[in-house]
Amino acid sequence: MIKAPYNFVPLSEHVFFPDWSGNISQDVPFKDDHSGYINITIKAETPIFVRNGHPADETDNDFSYVKVGGKRKYFIPGTTVKGCIRSVLEIMSFGKMQPVTDSHTEKNYKNSPKMLEVIRQNESANAQNVKKGSLDLAECIFGTVNDGNSLRGRVQFSHFECTNEVAMPESNKEFSVVLNSPNPSVLPLYVCQEGDSYVDYDSDYYPDAILKGWKRYILRTGFWTKKPGKDNVITTFRPLNKGSVFKGRINYHNLKKEELGALICALTWNGEEGCYHHIGQAKPFGFGRVSISIDNGLDETEKNCAQDFINTIMKWLEDLGEKPRWRKHWMINELFILAKTVRRWDDKKFYYMEGKESKTAKKNHEYLYPLSELLKEENNQD
Repeated sequence: MIKAPYNFVPLSEHVFFPDWSGNISQDVPFKDDHSGYINITIKAETPIFVRNGHPADETDNDFSYVKVGGKRKYFIPGTTVKGCIRSVLEIMSFGKMQPVTDSHTEKNYKNSPKMLEVIRQNESANAQNVKKGSLDLAECIFGTVNDGNSLRGRVQFSHFECTNEVAMPESNKEFSVVLNSPNPSVLPLYVCQEGDSYVDYDSDYYPDAILKGWKRYILRTGFWTKKPGKDNVITTFRPLNKGSVFKGRINYHNLKKEELGALICALTWNGEEGCYHHIGQAKPFGFGRVSISIDNGLDETEKNCAQDFINTIMKWLEDLGEKPRWRKHWMINELFILAKTVRRWDDKKFYYMEGKESKTAKKNHEYLYPLSELLKEENNQD
């Protein structure tokens, strides 16, 4: 059986482009503008590790910190939290997939020109369906420098200071794991498969393969580690334990009600219980599952903004001839399944494949099913 510690939220054929994107300004407010701040709390539900961004020693493998009065103050950089929330908002608002950067490409795909060809082909197809310079909702809110355009974001994330550090036990204070890059040799993990036309590098279909979508890691009750092979690059780090709490603030300026609503939905999963975010490194091994809450809850205006965002998306879907639904839309539903499904730390169905397993899977024309289908199959077996 083909398996992986991740799965995908499928792509929509359509991208939502706000009709107010050309009127965004830092200085001229919208008539319905909202400015203010949101205090939020992040709680680690499994051990968490965010590498120190400014170490004096490049081999520093401690959690991100600064020294104040000779003592370490641990924190999660605002950019890390921002990236986490933006990735969810892009999906929730039917955004476009961002192009792979050159540095990312060189690092992860330098030994697989065919995989790079598939990625560039998808980017080219996406670009043909998007008017040059068009901004999706995430770009409107967080800013962008793509396509030669430069737009400052209207939300700023503070650093999130650890208010009650929970240390790991001495027996598990330091971890050495193999942090895998995308494995371009196993193309069926990353592309859609339809009918009997199995897409792999040795097939005639691979240049036209369609990427599965947004990659999301499987949530776990705890962590596991992978025994390194001879050629693996080992990463050693010292995480903070589950129960560690971080507090910070998001400042927002001149957001329309739909934009503030989208931000709130991405932070809180629109208030749906049992949903989690993922932050930091070693996510495939179960590290970094976190819950995010808004301090003191939401007032009525903020709740209304969240519904205004959803209503806007539903109206847009209806105009496209689709059913006017948001939460029950197949793409959004898959996102929530990935955000709510927590597997046991030792569930090997969501481990990385070893060499022989990969060869067998490709020989048998196996591919990675969406998590929703895997769960249905489990339930049918029970």
